[in-house]
Amino acid sequence: MLTCIIGRRLGTADRPGAPYTLRTVASSLLGKISNKYSTVSPTLKPRLVRSFLKIFLEPNSTVGMHYGAIVGIMDVGGPDCVRALVLPNLKDFGDQLLVKDFTAEHIQDGPGGETANNDPDSNLKPESGMVIAAILRALQTLENDVDLARRGGAGQPLTNGHSTTGGQNGMGGEEIRQQLQEKLGVVIGSRVYNLGQQKVIAAVLSGGMPY
Repeated sequence: MLTCIIGRRLGTADRPGAPYTLRTVASSLLGKISNKYSTVSPTLKPRLVRSFLKIFLEPNSTVGMHYGAIVGIMDVGGPDCVRALVLPNLKDFGDQLLVKDFTAEHIQDGPGGETANNDPDSNLKPESGMVIAAILRALQTLENDVDLARRGGAGQPLTNGHSTTGGQNGMGGEEIRQQLQEKLGVVIGSRVYNLGQQKVIAAVLSGGMPY
């Protein structure tokens, strides 16, 4: 099953999306199995997560392997492992492996993520887009850690869901964007900002720890 999640070569060239579906399904199944048998085998989850983390941190892993490692950590380890293992490594991961897929135009887009052709993904390789989508899904598992009402005023939402009057520790939208980019790197930070999900942003900026 691990091969179906983090194997180097899966599927055929004529069906480029099929390997990602296989990795996703296999990871979900392994997560359910590990949850079911974790009391019988307490070392099962840690061993699996270590295997995924090794692939995630390996620069020579393929894009598909990185995708599998991220969903594997999410499905097997849950939010605790996303917080402890994925979140602290996203800046280096994004800066080293993803930023090359963007043009300067797409990195320096407007507050709402707009670009000249209104398509922020037009110059992003589809495979890298899959990895970013997996990262965003993993970060969304942290949103229940944060009660946003305990972090400051709500303000009026921007069109992308951010507060204009300090919904994130008194910061405006562009300040939030800059902090996310500093913490997660330009590519991933911009994507998290553009999600406009305040609880996810709060979790990221607080290090994934509940307030």
